Amino acid sequence: FRGAIPWATPTDVTALNDLSIARTKETITEAGLRESSARLVPAGTVLLTSRATIGYTAIAERPMATNQGFANFICGECLVPEYLAYWLRGQRDHLIRLAGGTTFREISKSTLKGIPIPLPPLAEQRRIAGILNRAARIERLRARGADRFHTFAPALFVKMFDNLSGNGCDKSVPLDDLSVSLESGFACGKSKLVENGILHLRPFNIGSNGELYLKNTYKIPHSLASKSKSFVHSGDILFNNTNSRDLVGKVALVHENLEAGFSNHITRIRLDQTRCEPTFLTGYLRYLWQHGFFRDRCTQWVSQAAYGPRLLARMPIPIPPLAVQRQFTDICKQAASIANNARSASKAASALTASLMDRLLDGDPAPGRSGAPGPA
Repeated sequence: FRGAIPWATPTDVTALNDLSIARTKETITEAGLRESSARLVPAGTVLLTSRATIGYTAIAERPMATNQGFANFICGECLVPEYLAYWLRGQRDHLIRLAGGTTFREISKSTLKGIPIPLPPLAEQRRIAGILNRAARIERLRARGADRFHTFAPALFVKMFDNLSGNGCDKSVPLDDLSVSLESGFACGKSKLVENGILHLRPFNIGSNGELYLKNTYKIPHSLASKSKSFVHSGDILFNNTNSRDLVGKVALVHENLEAGFSNHITRIRLDQTRCEPTFLTGYLRYLWQHGFFRDRCTQWVSQAAYGPRLLARMPIPIPPLAVQRQFTDICKQAASIANNARSASKAASALTASLMDRLLDGDPAPGRSGAPGPA
């Protein structure tokens, strides 16, 4: 796998932000290709993931080989590759329903050969592909704008506070002196989880970008949580006190009151905001985490590492003037608002692309002008 020939896997395709693929994580030699069952497909081939992860498409920008997780379509003169790639994407749910298998689902080439494809004239295919290309480009730009906030806040922190001693900060204060409370949560085994209850936050809900993610959150009974002081409020900072050595010390700032408990692997920091801004402290702790502070100072066990509440309480925090902290908070809030608008625009662009695909690609095959270009 160290040759000059790109060797595409479904992971390469699902990770794409574009319709085309030119580079792959793995490569194969010519000798390896000859000894395998794979064959080289030409540039312009439409790659369709057909095993386990089904219905993702890409167009090969250069000759390449693929593993067994693909059905590959070499288009003839009457079919525009971009049109076919978009049409197959639009049929993803249908393709998944047609898939068989027990260990993992797979759609066979014989099944794909039997699927009729609407085949308008070439000029119409190009028009449809052009519209969808522009819509997808807008969607990517909007999503990129939303993602940039996650790099903006750390960069702003470095710009404003890289030299804390030169920013009006001449001393450090133990975190315990700045906190109203430092509370660890409670353990909750899977046997106590319920379908309808309150959230129970765990380390995987704390993103490495400083955000709190509430998807796939476990839920626990109200009766269990009501006995704990572990509810979270807007302005709380959640600190991941136990994880792998590289992940211990992740933090997330809570932006809204949540009826939620949290794991004993999380310490909730609730600050005296007349002395320290939560946005500033989140930025500082995240800065330390990114530079290996907690990785180098944590307690290491066999499979986990910890930076517990006692260590956290004694940790010295440099405190700039509150006015400077609040300036940092205000700029971050403005940037977050812009990012949220971009995120909403990205969702709207994604919905627009999906709607356009439905409108442009949905339809009965034209008589005498349909059929699948047999997968290679």
